[in-house]
Amino acid sequence: MTRDQYLGAIESGRIDYAMFEPGEMSVRVNGNLAVLRYRAELEATHDGQPVPRRAYWHTACFEREGPIWQAVWSQATAVR
Repeated sequence: MTRDQYLGAIESGRIDYAMFEPGEMSVRVNGNLAVLRYRAELEATHDGQPVPRRAYWHTACFEREGPIWQAVWSQATAVR
């Protein structure tokens, strides 16, 4: 999904997180770039279909412009 598609799905209720529990986070910063990695348990509904509780690895990249950090990329992979 693009950023706008994802945010639109959240806003409309097509994606509804019932539970999101992040674990310990690892952060690496190099200049104006930061990478965040963590494992989280989540449970949700997507288009009315249940997404059972499961663990996911999350990786996100942030860029700093002045004093503001902005997410520029995010990805999650189910832990099997």
